[in-house]
Amino acid sequence: MRLRPHPAFALWLLLVLLAHALAWTQWRTGLGADAALAPIQPLKVVLSKPMALQAPPLGPSTPQLRTRRLEAPAPLARAPAPPEPLDVPKAEALPALDPLPPQPPALASTGHGVDAPAGVEWPLSVRLRYQLVGHFRGPVHGEAEVQWLRQDDRYQVRLKVQVGPSLAPVLRRELTSDGRITPEGTYPERYDEETKLLLSAPRRVSLLRQGGQLRLADGRWRAAPEGLQDSASQFVQLAFLFLSGRAQLESGAVIELPLALPYALHDWRYEVGASERMESPMGGVDAWHLRPLNAATPGALMAEVWLVPSMQYLPLQMLIRQGSENWVRLSLAEAPLQEDPAPQNAASAPPSSPASEPPP
Repeated sequence: MRLRPHPAFALWLLLVLLAHALAWTQWRTGLGADAALAPIQPLKVVLSKPMALQAPPLGPSTPQLRTRRLEAPAPLARAPAPPEPLDVPKAEALPALDPLPPQPPALASTGHGVDAPAGVEWPLSVRLRYQLVGHFRGPVHGEAEVQWLRQDDRYQVRLKVQVGPSLAPVLRRELTSDGRITPEGTYPERYDEETKLLLSAPRRVSLLRQGGQLRLADGRWRAAPEGLQDSASQFVQLAFLFLSGRAQLESGAVIELPLALPYALHDWRYEVGASERMESPMGGVDAWHLRPLNAATPGALMAEVWLVPSMQYLPLQMLIRQGSENWVRLSLAEAPLQEDPAPQNAASAPPSSPASEPPP
């Protein structure tokens, strides 16, 4: 007797084959040409000291970096107004501000050599954790973490965002900038952007810098302008400019820097708004609002930041828009953890030294 397959079994087999084909396509598309790149290994840095508010230093007299007064700002693309900046519960008492140590002499420009020193102009290695609220086809909640890690002349910036429950996030995105510290600021050499949606394979795009050339995510090479930053390094570069006195926070001023997005280079501009009194997990602080002036491009992330001088000009809040309807706001959830300057954070630290960990 000849057996004939049941129609339900044939349909089930077809669905299985289609699922495998889709998974294979997503894996090929997600990793693509960047699959050959090994993941960026995190720097080994111990983060154990809660950050204390400090009076902002008076930066050394150094050349100003492409700042100017704004006469007539171009209007941004219309978007639904997000909520006002979120104030976290007030601390019981505002801790006294600790004075910073004296500033060293201004660094002399020696190009991009690996012997560039890093003084108190640079924030200590730090981890900042944020609460996330926003709108993406409806209300969303989640968490985020930013790590600024440095050892000798090497640095990394790691930004991790996840939307939804921590055990099964609907969306997870990680931005990583890896490069060198120079007298002129951060010098990104590689940038990775990985996105993972629920029930799909991760997709990663990368930027690679070799000498004066930059390889975009689609394989094209472009000339890399001086001072070029990426989506993750730009905020640490801003902190460096303010800490070192190379740029000044003045309402109405515009700060310009070249920015590499995955598929294009841009001359990015931030307008400095007014100083605002805001609440933080460490108490009341003064924050400066910076917003981008560039016209929104399809799919691009437009980030506004509130930088706090008494937190080494690191962000208290970030508001990130994509298109005219989607946005997320990141608000500092706890006191940041910094490195405790000690021998265990030297580059020669053994591999067993505890490293900064991502959120669970």
